Amino acid sequence: MKYVQASSVCVEIVTYPFKWKVTRTNSDFYALRDYLLRKFPQTIIPPLPRFNPKKRLTQKQLVKRQVYYQRFLASVLKSMILRSSEFLVEFLKETNNEQFILKALGAQ
Repeated sequence: MKYVQASSVCVEIVTYPFKWKVTRTNSDFYALRDYLLRKFPQTIIPPLPRFNPKKRLTQKQLVKRQVYYQRFLASVLKSMILRSSEFLVEFLKETNNEQFILKALGAQ
């Protein structure tokens, strides 16, 4: 995990056994969660940590955020219903961040 900007975090995700490797930001995780909440209102979607774009995170906070995101994805992937989401697959698979953002905007 590393800084993208002073207020943003960039997380690298590797999905096995497919060996998909993507980089996602805070806003990508929030877009995924918002999409899942809209498309699957009957399913419990785990929360994400609050995000304050004005606050610069310490190394300890970055590690905590990484753990939050790992737990969020693990929880989402446990659900058979959520796993079937094409948007989730694109979140894990699409390496071109601009293409993912376009898909995220189109999904809304």
